[in-house]
Amino acid sequence: MTTPTIIESRMAGFYQLLCGARNCGINLSSATKGNEREFFLTSFLQSIFPPTYRFGTGDIVDSNGNRSGQIDVVAEYPFLPSFPVFGKDSPRLYLADGVALVLEIKSDLKSQWDEVISTCNQLKQLSRSVVSAGYGSLPGTKIPLIAVGFLGWKTKEKILEKLHESDVDAILSIDSKLFGNKAVVRKTDKSAVMIPECVYDGDISLWEFAKFFHKRVGSIASMHVEIDKY
Repeated sequence: MTTPTIIESRMAGFYQLLCGARNCGINLSSATKGNEREFFLTSFLQSIFPPTYRFGTGDIVDSNGNRSGQIDVVAEYPFLPSFPVFGKDSPRLYLADGVALVLEIKSDLKSQWDEVISTCNQLKQLSRSVVSAGYGSLPGTKIPLIAVGFLGWKTKEKILEKLHESDVDAILSIDSKLFGNKAVVRKTDKSAVMIPECVYDGDISLWEFAKFFHKRVGSIASMHVEIDKY
């Protein structure tokens, strides 16, 4: 058995934190269980990514008027406005071109998979149309979706099966310590970067989730969007 890397050891600590939150809330009401989304957001996403990423929840609209419906977690590019209901921490209305990636966070992916698919199908009807990016790869027309479950499937084969039968881009099963993603080709001005299809297990899978998230969001210093389309 190989010695865990320092990053893998740190991810093991995050897994313990996330699984502990799930175990504490397993017998609570559904309203309290809904706090799992907030816990994953504040205890993991916001704690590891820099403040240039703004995370929130709400609906997304594209320049053709298509709507996504309620999204659990939206990661924004820091270039376009979004519109809160009643203050900066309330649900927002997002412009599709300003959305980098979304996550659906569920207590149990197996029992709530139909909800994930419904949200994914609505989301994939939206289109981004970023004209240019000042640095890095140009975002694709479709917004990526990662499904996260505090409980989920137990085998790599089942993760791949669910990815292949849907438009979901990646799946993280926290209790099983499994992360799987579809293959992605990201084009830049000079080359194409391939993210191969893979399923990772163990503590390092949480780091692979973070790396996939970063690669899909990309490193964009500036972007041009024809905002008058909205």
